[in-house]
Amino acid sequence: MSSSNSIFIELELLLNKNFLSPIGVRSKFFILFIFLTTICLSQDNSEKFLPLNIEEIIEQCYTSQNINNEYTCMKEITGILEQAEKEFINTSKSLYYVYYWKAYLSYKHSFLILKNNDLNEQEKKVKIKNIIEKGLEGLNNIENKNSETYSLLALLISMKYIYTPRQNILQLMNENKKALEFSMIDGENNTRAYYVNASYDFYTPKQYGGGKKAESLLLKAISIKEKIRLPIEPKWGKKRILKTFN
Repeated sequence: MSSSNSIFIELELLLNKNFLSPIGVRSKFFILFIFLTTICLSQDNSEKFLPLNIEEIIEQCYTSQNINNEYTCMKEITGILEQAEKEFINTSKSLYYVYYWKAYLSYKHSFLILKNNDLNEQEKKVKIKNIIEKGLEGLNNIENKNSETYSLLALLISMKYIYTPRQNILQLMNENKKALEFSMIDGENNTRAYYVNASYDFYTPKQYGGGKKAESLLLKAISIKEKIRLPIEPKWGKKRILKTFN
């Protein structure tokens, strides 16, 4: 059995045994850290050291029942990705996924801030701004953006409404619409492109033209049969849509 296959199996076992249980969480993240910084998927000469299953790990962290555990594992994952960034600094394709998942983590982290009742509204705004702006910085470092990156960009921009002054909302709306439009340019087979466009339409007030396309966009998203080329590629979106219809 190859070393990469054995790591695949080890990670799956960890995920199947309540990966983020309070007991042993640091040792398990250490194993994951070793995995993320040593695995090599040699698709070509530049595609090396790609993190695997990071999306599933982020989601498990986010759904933890203890907010203190959530903050702990968010910090752990941030450290993992920051270390990965150092390792992959000379490999552009690898950095694409590092920046992407750092941005996605910031999006999920911002919702934990919103759920924290120990913070007042102003404190939440300040923390969310810091988190989202860091995520946006990473996405903006990606030179050749595609439907996936623009879809995630639209999500992060939507979080800026929380802390953007009212006088700048119109500018923010235009920024959001631009990202949404670009997400659809090559996104005919991208579930997440339809998902973010549907979400924007759903939450846009009717007087501003919202609420007309959300259902059809969501139905289209569900119908797409995505082809995942690498385990590192994003898969989020469809489960959320199915919950909406159930």
